[in-house]
This record gives sequence, structure tokens and C-alpha cells, in this order.
Amino acid sequence: MHLLGLEFFRQETVITKLEAAYQVAQQERRAASVALSEAEHRQAKDRQALENLGPLPPLPELRQQLSEVEKNLKQLDEQLAAIEARLREMAATVIRDARIVGATLSRLVLLEELYRGTFDTVIIDEASMVPLPNLWFAGSRAHKRVVVTGDFRQLPPIATARDAEKYPLAARWLQTDIFVKAGIVEGRARLDDPRLCALKVQYRMHEAIGEVANMLVYEHDGNPLEHRADPQNYAHATAALPESGEPLVLCTTSGANPWCGRLDPGFSRYNIYSAIVCIRLAARALASGAQNVGDRSSPNPYKL
Repeated sequence: MHLLGLEFFRQETVITKLEAAYQVAQQERRAASVALSEAEHRQAKDRQALENLGPLPPLPELRQQLSEVEKNLKQLDEQLAAIEARLREMAATVIRDARIVGATLSRLVLLEELYRGTFDTVIIDEASMVPLPNLWFAGSRAHKRVVVTGDFRQLPPIATARDAEKYPLAARWLQTDIFVKAGIVEGRARLDDPRLCALKVQYRMHEAIGEVANMLVYEHDGNPLEHRADPQNYAHATAALPESGEPLVLCTTSGANPWCGRLDPGFSRYNIYSAIVCIRLAARALASGAQNVGDRSSPNPYKL
């Protein structure tokens, strides 16, 4: 009985496997049938498309048409090259005859009419953010004078290689600004440096906002800002919500755990909670009469 039962179990197992194999074969058969039907449908469409084209020209005629097309393309390429040469000539003429030429540092190294030319004076703005190689090259285009302007207490040049020990050349040439390299900034700024013309008067910010900049930055160097902004320029903004009448409103979201994420790949940060808060504040400002959202709200993920 034991042997008969074992043999029966083996037969049942074989039958089960055969049934499973049969099911798989049926599924494959159905899939093959669908694929065949789709192929026949595509073939019919292709056949109909060929019939719609009508009889094809003889092979020598097709070769003649191809030769004519290639000839026309060659003529168009020559015309395009002539137009591009003319544009370069016009650009060179404009730059040569212009009294003032403005360009980004990226454009300077890409446009031949700029990087092969020289100028009486080169003015480099926002210099605190300019990597030294770019600044040296821009300065080399001047044959009389180079003027460097910028705030050395603002953002420095941006480089992704942040480990100075691992990337010493990047730290030396890509993360150092001209003010540090010139010795004007050594911890505290040397305001008595004869090469430096320190600007103090600001005409843009409300005095209350300017005093924050003084407290955090400029008083450290002994060069606080002098405020001469016209109150009428921001009267409509300070009258809007939130906190109508206050030129400076600080909102803390620290109690709401406003986590900060980073884009991958990349280094840009985002904060969903702070973004929502700023949108709500901007909406309230606009609804209460602010003429420009930028007049009233500015998201900032940093701690003071």
C-alpha cells in the first residue's frame, strides 16, 4: 500500500507539471497569435502606403534626384557659411566702433570678437563671485586700466570641490576671490588700502533692513552703511500685510520641523514647508495692496 501510494503521488506530480506546462504553452500561443495579428496589420498599412505612393521612379532617376538634392544642400551650406561670416564681421565692427561693450564673463571667453579684442578700461562687476582665472582673463583685455567692483562680504565664488586638502588647486583658484587674493580682506577688511574705494551710502533698502546688514556684516569692518532711501519708495510695501506698518518682519518656522532636502543630482536645496509659508504671506501682501510680491516677502532657509 505504501508503494502504491508513492507511485500515485508521483503520477499526480507529473500530471500537475504537465498541466502547468500546457497552460504556459497556451499563454505563449495566445501571445504569438496577437503578435502575428499586429504584424499582419502593420504589413497591410505599409502595403497601402506604398500603393498610395504610386509606381516608383526608375533607379537612375532616383539617383539623379539624390544628386540634385545634395547639390542644393551644398549650396545652402555655402550660403549659410557666408551669412555667418557676415554676422561675425558685423559683430566685430559693432564691438570695434562701440564706446561701451557689455558682456558676461562666459560670453567673453566664447565670442572671438571679444576675447581677441582689447579695451581701454575693463570694469568687472560682482567680482566677489568671479573665479580668479575668469577675472585674470577679463583683466588681460584692458591695456590702460582695470576696475574691480563688488562686495567682498557677499557670496564668494562657487565651486563644488570644497575639500581644500583634497583639491588644493580648486581652493586656490576657484574658491578665492580677488579681494582676498589682493590682501584687502584678511579677516577684517583693510579699508585704508589705497586701491580700495569703499562705498557707504545706500539708496535702496529701508533703514531698518539696512541696519540688519550693518549689525551682521558691515560694522565688523568699520564701514557701516549710510541710509538715504526715499521713504516714498517703500511706503506702499510697508502698509501691506503681514504686520502692516513694519518694514521688517521675521517669521520663524523652527517649531514646525521644516526639513530641507537636496536635489539629486545637484546641490540645490528645497524646503516645501517654507515655500508654502512664503506663498501664503505673498498672497496676503498682494490682497492687502502690495504692488509687487518682491516688495514684501523673501524666502530664506538660513539662520541669522
